[in-house]
Amino acid sequence: MSVDLTRCLRVGRTLTSKGSSQSQEKKLSEGVDRAPASAFPSTVLLRGCLLRIHRILQASPRLSFTLLSVLLTLYLYCVIFFFAEKNANYSVKVSGVDISPYPISRGEQTTFNISASTGDEISAGKLIIDVNYFFFHVDHEEIDLCKETSCPVTTGDFVLSHHQTLPSITPPGSYTLTMHLKGDDGKQLTCITFGFSIGFIGDAVDFTLAELKSLGVK
Repeated sequence: MSVDLTRCLRVGRTLTSKGSSQSQEKKLSEGVDRAPASAFPSTVLLRGCLLRIHRILQASPRLSFTLLSVLLTLYLYCVIFFFAEKNANYSVKVSGVDISPYPISRGEQTTFNISASTGDEISAGKLIIDVNYFFFHVDHEEIDLCKETSCPVTTGDFVLSHHQTLPSITPPGSYTLTMHLKGDDGKQLTCITFGFSIGFIGDAVDFTLAELKSLGVK
């Protein structure tokens, strides 16, 4: 996450120093859109962060340092998810991901709440969770759906709650979690992926404040 913020702010500095233009912003957005699927967790954050900084500084060049710092800090704490297959017609629609507490503390229980909805009743199924640390696959779990939510899952909104306690030796850094939800017949009902960080949030916030000062935001 801190790497994305670095790139975001450096390009933001270039844009603001050269003056604003819609064509620059369009090229930036199109460049991120053409990024390979494997880069999505970082490029989604990069695009959102960079375009927002650019627009905020365009609209309010004298925006207070404190307010802009708060906005960027909030972006750092957001959990952005996306569907593994962009145009897939999943029967389970995920609407949000919440991690509590966040940032994640090693050695303490963390809860991942997945808000979703379904048009069909789900009597049983399983969650398949894979976690990557940078480019390394570090964890694989298969969990009974009924341990994560009440079964049967009736039509409408529901929440999946996954609890995990990370060992105190868990290395800090950027992680990517992919979650497949399959019915009892093996059919894939949904698949999402999202990134989260352990131990880098504080460093990223400090870096953000320093970079904003270098941009001349007061």
